[in-house]
Amino acid sequence: MMLCHYKRRLFCIFVLVSVLTFSSYLLLYSGTDTNYFLISKGKGERSADFQINRGKVRAEKELNEPIMKWAPNLKKLPDLQPQLAANETFDEEDVEGVPMTGTGELFDCPPPPKWLNGRQPCRPAKKIMFLKTRRTGSSTVQNILFRYGEKHNLNFALPREGIQFSDVSGMPFQRSQMMKTNHTPEGYDILCHYARFNEPGLSSVISDGGIYITTLRDPTSQFESIFTHMRLDKLFRVPGNNLKSSFRVFMEKPEKFYSVLSSTLRRWAKNPMLFDLGIAPQEMLHLRQVDNYVQYLDRKFDFVILREYFDESLILLKKLLCLDFQDIAYVEHNVRSAAAQFTDTTAEGLDSQVLRWNMGDARLYEHFKEKTLCLIRHFGNEKMRREVMKLREMNEKYYDLCVEDILNDGANVWSPANSRAIAYKLKEKAVENEMCVNLVKPEYIYTRELRHKFMTNISQKLN
Repeated sequence: MMLCHYKRRLFCIFVLVSVLTFSSYLLLYSGTDTNYFLISKGKGERSADFQINRGKVRAEKELNEPIMKWAPNLKKLPDLQPQLAANETFDEEDVEGVPMTGTGELFDCPPPPKWLNGRQPCRPAKKIMFLKTRRTGSSTVQNILFRYGEKHNLNFALPREGIQFSDVSGMPFQRSQMMKTNHTPEGYDILCHYARFNEPGLSSVISDGGIYITTLRDPTSQFESIFTHMRLDKLFRVPGNNLKSSFRVFMEKPEKFYSVLSSTLRRWAKNPMLFDLGIAPQEMLHLRQVDNYVQYLDRKFDFVILREYFDESLILLKKLLCLDFQDIAYVEHNVRSAAAQFTDTTAEGLDSQVLRWNMGDARLYEHFKEKTLCLIRHFGNEKMRREVMKLREMNEKYYDLCVEDILNDGANVWSPANSRAIAYKLKEKAVENEMCVNLVKPEYIYTRELRHKFMTNISQKLN
């Protein structure tokens, strides 16, 4: 009897321990203090969803569809979706030989594109579609393409008026937004003014193997720049003593302000880069559709320039378009004056709010950041360092040769009210230097001159 009673007590204890263990397991996996990230070892291999909880990394389950192919330096994104990547231990200083967090293995890159492997001859590009996005360094790239197009006497597709194709409604690009003329038998070679991406419309202008390029920027800084430069505080009537306080108020409850305006007025107030790249606003609400659209953009664009890797991106662009160092020399354009640069989202502790609100842009940026790091790896780190140094030396040379001063309230530089952009004052001797003049020429003036040149050429051909 004593033995049987003892066995029953052991059995009860065993059941109790099992129940408690199972309950703890459920609590652990239903907690709200977790962050997720995705690691995939390469194309065709299975992805794993990893959960970070109290500093411990553990595989949770396999996903049916890999969303990211590599896992380099990924910012820690908000805990909203289990597919979202968040790896903060990648060392940006050494792109080659970076271990994946928790694995000790190297992340894999796909094979390099043909234009990077050095096997095809270098021929200057004659058909370029540059999708100009907002607050991503795109005005600086545009100036490079202005100079390149003039150097090779290429035909520019120009807006009907002003400096952008898409009007205030944010309509996708259509040929009807171009200058009205029926006398361009040679077709167009470069399109580089702001337009909302619409592949059928753009391919009707730049076809025959045109190279598609755009620019992106880390959403934490890009969204702050959009908010400031476009004066979203006034549009949404955000309370605050200044831009800095209004931005913080907006980021605390962005839905409150976003929901009161029509879709036309709020188009840049959430995922502005995806909006410029043509995604339908309703598709931004579904991350699987966002991921599918990012893959679509990956297929359509030959190269994406990143603001955070700007010089490295220009070196790669030089290779893609067969440019020289003088072609890619630059001064920064459409940069806010010092007075308009009010905050650092990291220092202000707003990174997570900005990324949570712009989740689609975060996924877009991380995808192309990974791709850019792989291109740098294929190009060669040491070779990249040498060429970046050469580019910066050339930039310094032209700055010293051309620029006398930076003006914080530049004339002929477009910017919304109360958010001024800088301009450059040329040295007296540089006024006669064509490179200096074009290097600092604002978009408004360059566009006006190109439009005049375009109409003059048409008149000459008709006579």
